Amino acid sequence: MVESLLSSQEGDLATLSEMEKALEAAKQQLADRAVTELLARLEPEDGSAQPCPQCAKLARVNKKGVRREFEAMSGRHAVVRNYHYCEDCQLGFFPRDMQLGLPPDGEVTYELERRILDLAVNSTYRECVERFRMHYGRSFSEKLFRKVTERVGKRMGEANDSELYTLASPPPPGQTSLYERLTVYTDGCMLPALRGQWREAKVAVFVRNEETTASRVVAHWGDQSGFQAKLDAALRAERSTRYKELVWVADGAKGNWTLSYRLAYSETSVEVLDWIHAVENGMDCGRSL
Repeated sequence: MVESLLSSQEGDLATLSEMEKALEAAKQQLADRAVTELLARLEPEDGSAQPCPQCAKLARVNKKGVRREFEAMSGRHAVVRNYHYCEDCQLGFFPRDMQLGLPPDGEVTYELERRILDLAVNSTYRECVERFRMHYGRSFSEKLFRKVTERVGKRMGEANDSELYTLASPPPPGQTSLYERLTVYTDGCMLPALRGQWREAKVAVFVRNEETTASRVVAHWGDQSGFQAKLDAALRAERSTRYKELVWVADGAKGNWTLSYRLAYSETSVEVLDWIHAVENGMDCGRSL
């Protein structure tokens, strides 16, 4: 690539600025060709039924050869894929999109989306166009910046199940469980409110297997029904029924066990009293004896 660049630009690279601009243009062209070739090398879909991202049941192809064009950091590309539909969940999905990690909607990849949002949340759309061109050497319209911002904002605000399911990649064929165990830790913490009052915020932390970081956190400042709705959506997004074991850790309050029973009760679920309250109740028992 270097030799080709030098031969094509011979005599035109007198300054470092000219060299840098030429290299940036060459990098863009190389990335465009590379991604196009990598996409072309993908094995064609065989038309077989694929696991539904929501219930894991096999869903047949509903429509073949649906073309999708999208903008990436490397340029504009396209893929042709099959559309599957799960009758039980009434959910349509594209396995190839999930394989590639494409957003469920829109015309940009996640990596390009991140960069667009990084500018859009801090500048006007007109300024975004100018700044993106300066930093990345590509031009997009104000409309694209607005559409991406509105779409992602709506996605975050609604946090509806169907989008969360679609964003999650399906497991490899034949794999029935993403992880051995999903642990849900629930508790409450008091936060200061207006006029010197304190209110409880309900929090749940999801942990897969023995990982040291949470896969997701759910928080709600309000009544139990609102917290239950958020937990239900999070459990569905986590596809909790695919785990071999679900452990629910709580402080012993009746409301927490009610949530566990309503949302996660099964033959493989286990309810555990958290360590602090287990010790506290053990000490109370010891004092009574």
